[in-house]
Amino acid sequence: RRTLTSPASFGGDQRFHILCVISGEARLLACVVLSLSTGKTVLLPASLPAATLQPAPSAVVLDMYPPA
Repeated sequence: RRTLTSPASFGGDQRFHILCVISGEARLLACVVLSLSTGKTVLLPASLPAATLQPAPSAVVLDMYPPA
C-alpha cells in the first residue's frame, strides 16, 4: 500500500505488477496513458519497462507482485 502525492515508478523489475487504486485518482504513463479512479485495477506485464503513476492530486495504491 502506497500513498502517492507525487509521481512514482512501478514495475520494470521482470515481475508482473497488479496496481489497484483504493482511493483518489491517478494517471498511468506507460506504453499508453490510462486514467485510473478508485476501484480501477491494471496489470503491468513483466516485460514492460517501468511505468509512472501520476496522482491527481493524491492516490492510495495497492501494488501486488510475486516474490523475487
